[in-house]
Formats: sequence, C-alpha cells, structure tokens
Amino acid sequence: MERIKEFLNQKKILVLLLVSLAISIGLNGYLFFGVIQPSQVGRDGQETYAWINGSGSHMWGMFSIKLTPNRAVFSYSGDQQFNVSIKGLYWAPFDYGPRTFYFKIYDKIIYRGIIPVDESPKLVGEISAIANKSKDEMYCAISTSNFTVTFDKIGIHLYTVVGNTVPDVTLTSYDCKATFAVNIR
Repeated sequence: MERIKEFLNQKKILVLLLVSLAISIGLNGYLFFGVIQPSQVGRDGQETYAWINGSGSHMWGMFSIKLTPNRAVFSYSGDQQFNVSIKGLYWAPFDYGPRTFYFKIYDKIIYRGIIPVDESPKLVGEISAIANKSKDEMYCAISTSNFTVTFDKIGIHLYTVVGNTVPDVTLTSYDCKATFAVNIR
C-alpha cells in the first residue's frame, strides 16, 4: 500500500494522468459533435432531411433512405405527405453495364391514438432504378427518385423500405431493409 502511495505521489504520474484525461474528454467531445450534426436545409430553406442507414446482405456496401422532413411527429392540415429517397451501393466487382434494382415501401399502423392496433403491413409504393456500372468500379451506385407517401390515418405508423435485385421483393424476401416510425397527429 505504501508503494502505491509513493508511486501516485510522483508528479510525472499525476501530470500523465491529467493529460490522458484531457485527451479522452476532448476526443469524446469531438466524436459526439461529429456524429450529431444539424439537418441540411433544402433549396427553399424549409425542407430538412436526414439519412437513415438500413441493413443489407453481404452484397450491399451501404443502403440508406432519406426521410423528408426528418421529424417523427407530423402536425399537418390538408395535404399530408412526405418523401422518402433511396441511395445505396451494391457490391458487384465482376458485373458491368446497367442493372435494375427494385424497391417497395410498406406501411403498418401500430397505434391509433393510444390504442394498439394489429394490422398487416400494406404496400404504399414501389419503384425501380437502373444503375450503370463501369468495368473499373467495384460497386453499383443506386440513387432513385422519391417515394411520396400520403397518410390518411392518425396514429403511429411503421414504414419499411425493402430492396432487391429481383422484382419480387417483399417484406420476407429482400436484400436490403430500412425501417422508421412516424407519429401522425
């Protein structure tokens, strides 16, 4: 015990521990503020969006959906809709030329007000996108037009975007998937 006290009483050790603590706090702050970034503003100054990363098979290098607006609570009157964009990278080092990708978006209402609801998901939109890939690229870069989702029921909706390289993509047969919830009031 006496040797530990003697060890900690050395000024070099105390300075080293304080420097390590300062570096740790600085790096944690940098990581926190680097990850939490403000939303981007659209061309009209009002549209905001956020990218949501999805899961995929080993073939997808990256799959993301863009939700516009990036709010989970909507309080709109009149036309009630929002846009969902898709981007992704599909690993295909030996393929080249055009390749078609298929995407569908499903809506499942899980709460109506405060009452839980058990409804089956319903298909609310589908699109296909063609990605052209050169021989030199490792990935097909997918970028599509928007899904425009219109909602007519209040409550909490669970939206799921699924994608695949075959046309019969479903909630059970997909190559990539991203899910988000929206509370519509």
